[in-house]
Amino acid sequence: MGINYVTALDLERTPQPLQEANKWLADAWCSWVEQATSEDQVLQMRLPVLAHAIAIDAATLYRGFCTKVVYDKLHRGIVMEALRHQRVVPAAHGIACIWCGMSFASGCAIRLKPITACCRVLALDGGGVKGIIQLQVLQTIEKLTKLPIRLFFDLAIGTSVGGINALSIGFIQWPLDRCEKTFVEVAKKIFPRATTTAGRWCQKVAQLWRFPFKDGIYSPSGPVFRSIVGDARLRGPQASLYGTRPCEQMNVAVTTIESKTRASRLLTTYTGPVNYDKNGKLASNTLVREAAETTSAAPCLFPDKRVGGCILYDGIEIPLSHVRSEVRRLFPAKESPDYILSVGCGAATAAPNTRLGCLSRLAHHQLTGMSGHQQYRKLCVAGGHSKIVRIDPVLEMEEVALDDSSAVGRLISQMKRQLGIDAELWSTIKQTSWAMISALFYFQLQNPPYVVGRHREVRCEGTIACRYEDDAAIMKILATEYRGLALLVDGKEYGLLPRGRAEVTFRVSSWSRRIDIRVKHSGKSASITGFPASIEEIYSLQQNQPLEMYVIQEPVMGSLSKAKRQ
Repeated sequence: MGINYVTALDLERTPQPLQEANKWLADAWCSWVEQATSEDQVLQMRLPVLAHAIAIDAATLYRGFCTKVVYDKLHRGIVMEALRHQRVVPAAHGIACIWCGMSFASGCAIRLKPITACCRVLALDGGGVKGIIQLQVLQTIEKLTKLPIRLFFDLAIGTSVGGINALSIGFIQWPLDRCEKTFVEVAKKIFPRATTTAGRWCQKVAQLWRFPFKDGIYSPSGPVFRSIVGDARLRGPQASLYGTRPCEQMNVAVTTIESKTRASRLLTTYTGPVNYDKNGKLASNTLVREAAETTSAAPCLFPDKRVGGCILYDGIEIPLSHVRSEVRRLFPAKESPDYILSVGCGAATAAPNTRLGCLSRLAHHQLTGMSGHQQYRKLCVAGGHSKIVRIDPVLEMEEVALDDSSAVGRLISQMKRQLGIDAELWSTIKQTSWAMISALFYFQLQNPPYVVGRHREVRCEGTIACRYEDDAAIMKILATEYRGLALLVDGKEYGLLPRGRAEVTFRVSSWSRRIDIRVKHSGKSASITGFPASIEEIYSLQQNQPLEMYVIQEPVMGSLSKAKRQ
């Protein structure tokens, strides 16, 4: 069973018609299951991939299917052959998901990313307690769009506190208000601060003692994270395909540095083409709390962490350098994203407090590389991505130390004040929010384009729909908050709501001419996902092959009648 076949089971694969499994597939599955070295490996790795294959082979866009029928038709013989030496007992209450135990005998729905839709990326910087600024920015966007922030991203990559925020939003799927509340609680536990002068002196002495012996002035953060997320795995129950609602799990990755090679690595919630322990992505048994602890293990502040045979610590960089490679790996059919929202932790206009203790100054000096402003400027000089939207507020306040948990409240207050006085920041957030709403809609051809008329124009018939048109709650919000939402296609306007889709017909002068389809509302407009694009690009994506430049003329009778009139 080669890795190439496993990666072919991606959610973007076109669903295949239900048919008997070929013998080579049966042999491959049997061999692959038999190669498992333990029962845990069968339950946690092999059978979930088989379940994934069952789902993909039968899934129809936005529709449910009976999993038991699919299993009986395609895979029962394969599994029974692989387990022929064991006694198989049918489930008494229908089939249940191996990971989370949820029954799906009545069928389930899986939401597939439309093949013509681009990916949407969230990149979150590191910055200690200043990570609360990221949550404030995302909350502002959520209030403007009226929709949960996780609906607007397919991939989230974070460093340090940005990695913790990415896991909270994308993997655990907490609402932002709970993320903020938990952030404040965790900051106080990880960075304890004495309230009296004597207590602060005692704390300094304790930190001086810890530093040379414990490789950090603070205790490991693992126990704190464990009290919140327990022993959940990066690829476990939260990543199950089956649920009461259509599943669309956000891919999440956090950056870290391997101590031996000093190379940047990723801990991910998804399975990519490369899956190894020491030289890149770590094994699937990594715990969420381990990922949070390693990505936030800043030198001088926390000791490093051993995970999967590697010693790892804080990535100390903005995660944008990983975005391009991960997008290419996860979404090979459509590598150019709609947008990359890069959110920093803010910068202060006032000079830092010179009365900081020596340990705080040392930590501040060691962590200056975490300045998002500096690294983003370097990235732009080196040739940044044109789709990056950078939001990194400049706050009119004194610089805050990365471990100053008492400053979280001040950061929240100043960020809210900054939104009211910084016109450029507010404008950027509003424009970004509208672009995110527009990217919820995608275009697909309903029929092959054909050439018509004397000028040999290409006639196109297609559908523009919302990614979440099957979700009644989301469509109700769109219909309520965006009354009059319309499409602009080749100068013609189409209504989108309340159905969330529209059938459109238009002509273009050539296959390669790039056109733009835009969503319009209240005097503003923005391109839908994947546009501007040419019909050649759209057709090739849907057919998964190069466009054949065939010519289909108008109906014969119509052509004859026109010839007679001429």
